[in-house]
Amino acid sequence: MRRWNGWGFEGIEYPLHEPALRMLEERVGTGEKPKEVTLKRLIKSLPEPKIKSFPHATDCPFHRLTHSYGQSFPDWIKFKTGAFIRTPDLVCFPQTEEEIEEIVAKAKRQKIVLIPYGGGTSVLRHLEPPETDRPVVTVDMKELKRIIDLDENSLLATVEAGITGPELERALNVKGFTCGHFPQSFELSTLGGWIATRSSGQFSLRYGKIEKILQGCKVITPTGTLKVNPYPASASGIELKNVVLGSEGRIGFITEATIRVWRLPEKEIVGVALLPSDEAGIELIKGLSQSGIPFTMLRLSLSKETESSMSLMAHKWWFKLLEGYLNLRRLPAKRCMLTYAISGHPKQVRLSLSYLKKEVKRFDGVVLGRLAGRRWLRDRFKLPYIRNTLWDLGYGVDTLETATVWSNVPRLTGIIERILEERGAYAFSHLSHLYPTGSSIYTTFIFPLSKDPEENYHRWLNMKQKVSIAIVKNGGTISHHHGVGIDHAQYLKEEKGKIGIETITNIIKSLDPDRIMNPGKMVKP
Repeated sequence: MRRWNGWGFEGIEYPLHEPALRMLEERVGTGEKPKEVTLKRLIKSLPEPKIKSFPHATDCPFHRLTHSYGQSFPDWIKFKTGAFIRTPDLVCFPQTEEEIEEIVAKAKRQKIVLIPYGGGTSVLRHLEPPETDRPVVTVDMKELKRIIDLDENSLLATVEAGITGPELERALNVKGFTCGHFPQSFELSTLGGWIATRSSGQFSLRYGKIEKILQGCKVITPTGTLKVNPYPASASGIELKNVVLGSEGRIGFITEATIRVWRLPEKEIVGVALLPSDEAGIELIKGLSQSGIPFTMLRLSLSKETESSMSLMAHKWWFKLLEGYLNLRRLPAKRCMLTYAISGHPKQVRLSLSYLKKEVKRFDGVVLGRLAGRRWLRDRFKLPYIRNTLWDLGYGVDTLETATVWSNVPRLTGIIERILEERGAYAFSHLSHLYPTGSSIYTTFIFPLSKDPEENYHRWLNMKQKVSIAIVKNGGTISHHHGVGIDHAQYLKEEKGKIGIETITNIIKSLDPDRIMNPGKMVKP
């Protein structure tokens, strides 16, 4: 059963042991856990819905509450403390495209606001109901999860967009295929959500971001159905697929998508190596990403994130053996960790691994092998559960991500971490999605909480605003794979420019002239 007021499923925990807690207290001090509100009290506080009936909808208070937020830090304040809660009036659970068409048609006639809901994992407030006098209806897409067609000859699968990551992979794996898209939210997020926010998965170096995976789609908009055909390539004007990618629910409901699939690799290995410094690690992965040698993943945890990761393991007996070995190899204390994955034909895997080992050795690094890699693979979707643990200990956690060119990666990473640490957070980063021209930067920051929800919100907002301004003014995109939502909307003009924003706004207006689709997200209104 899924938690209603935290990350993930009930019964799954990510404990924080003494070495990690001690390190955190040394960096940022101790925090206070805010007083939590009960589910009963929250439900009792909900206002009466503005409308009582709507096709395929319920006014169940629990559904209204749990469909009003995602997983951003402001959302955590809402469901943990009850502050700033604003819910939809009704929640729909359509089971077919025809039912979605019925919902959109009635909402258009009655000027009702519609909010698409996939897996509820948004970290930028895509799901927050707007302040409006109009009724607001959230539409949960989870019942649309069929595999419509699998064209094994063309390596294409047509799938309903409400399917979750595990459901999609299970259905494909049985037939010998994979989508290859594994975002951190994989357990909970949906195909439609990946498309709407331009998601990226952990194995994007091999399989690409969702824009490479998506080949065609169908979107039910207030002005009709937009269909994008899955041609292998086309020069017939502006690519409509790019209107759908990153649309964040503003143009309609993505009901189905045709995606590229891959045959399951004959061999796949995941391993770990350590490098003597951030500089060495960055030079290594830059060279590997530009070499043309096929890798599935190259993920470089910079020195502070490596230290944090190792503090989580420091209570285990084998960690002391590892530390002894690394000291024997004279690897400096401020080392960084490379987690790599290679998949494909066994011969190609061997060649790629051999090249990687040679390059790691050239930079005075140490290849630890596959045991640590298998451990990472086993636990790779569990790390977000630490948010539950840290909140209970009095700490808030958030992440931010950007991308920039290689020549700017060290500088921008330093700026981001410095701004956050000047404001009382402990910040650390990794580079996880690589391109020949540059890399994404993914930063986690942890900070002490107070008992006052409003104070916690403003502490977070100050950090978020300062670092977002710094990103767009120092050569970074405001988002590499989380989208825009509410939290990034004010910075989009800096990146897109006045004409760019007008172009986006006009596209939205042409498909949704009455502004019923998720208003206030990405661009105003």
